[in-house]
Amino acid sequence: FLGEYGALLFFSTLTSVLFFSFSFIVIYVMFSVLVFIRSSYPRFRYD
Repeated sequence: FLGEYGALLFFSTLTSVLFFSFSFIVIYVMFSVLVFIRSSYPRFRYD
């Protein structure tokens, strides 16, 4: 659970550095959008 959000934060930071200037506002917006999308859909059960 925590690893998934760590990966989201890492890829948000990586995308921000590669495509935009290093801005914490862009990182925050991308992370917030990804977390919102992730929390909108149900989790799949691994049974």
